[in-house]
Amino acid sequence: MAGGIARVQADRGALPSQSVFLTGEEKGDDLAGEPADDDRFVAVLAHFLEHAGGYPPEEAARVARTMLPDILFYEPKRPASYPDNGRALTDDVMDVFLSILTNGKVTRDNVGPHKNQLAGFPYLGRRTSPDLRNWFPPRRRPHSAARREWARIDAPTLVTQEMLTTAGAMLAQEEDR
Repeated sequence: MAGGIARVQADRGALPSQSVFLTGEEKGDDLAGEPADDDRFVAVLAHFLEHAGGYPPEEAARVARTMLPDILFYEPKRPASYPDNGRALTDDVMDVFLSILTNGKVTRDNVGPHKNQLAGFPYLGRRTSPDLRNWFPPRRRPHSAARREWARIDAPTLVTQEMLTTAGAMLAQEEDR
């Protein structure tokens, strides 16, 4: 308790996109847990790496252990640079993550890092892509409600998992029609 108010940990995550491998009860356990307990998720992450990256089981477990505990180390006397020392706003962290996830089969997401920083908070300027709808190839470009959902996502708004899930579900419904 701080100042008579009970505090509850609602989220955590240092390394990009790792929490998406956990669902249901495991997701809640991760969000409320501490990095010291992350070894309980090695098998889940290893299983995902086997399927996503084609890793053999032993190699998948070894790689998963390098990704857990979910801690991002930072030495302030050195420049920030992902994945070796923290993370700078200009680091393209998803490219590093995709390469690990796919066992080197995919090395770029072709989005690139944010390049238009502001001098003060919130530090990130408007999105670098003029329109998120351009991320879809022409034959898969969403229509109607899904298009509006993607269009409303605008930096410096943080793109949350909920936003992506909502837009993805809308797109899937439209494709089924």
